[in-house]
Amino acid sequence: MHALLLTIMLFASDAAPADACNPAEALCEVIDPATGQPRDWPDDVDAVEGDAFGCIHFGGEPYESAEDERGRYVIAQMKKHCGAVARALPGLKRKYRGDPAITARLANIEAWYGGPID
Repeated sequence: MHALLLTIMLFASDAAPADACNPAEALCEVIDPATGQPRDWPDDVDAVEGDAFGCIHFGGEPYESAEDERGRYVIAQMKKHCGAVARALPGLKRKYRGDPAITARLANIEAWYGGPID
């Protein structure tokens, strides 16, 4: 994750000024437009994002059969990560409804995951 932030920070130095940042863009999600510094997201938001990426990753993993070892592993990982997102996201949306930056982040996580989740 830190390598991604560094890459985006380096890109941001050549990009449009921070005040021109559109909050719906990925760059604004990791760089705070007000400070130009990496955002420090709450641990629960980071965790649900990690699970969303895990869900997407394992959803694209090939396997021959749900009965072979690889198939069982992929399906178990999908249940683990996708289930964690489905369980956590609705509560996080309620918890952070007063924070526009986190609300936007959660909306993007929901979109990556395949939302909406109520």
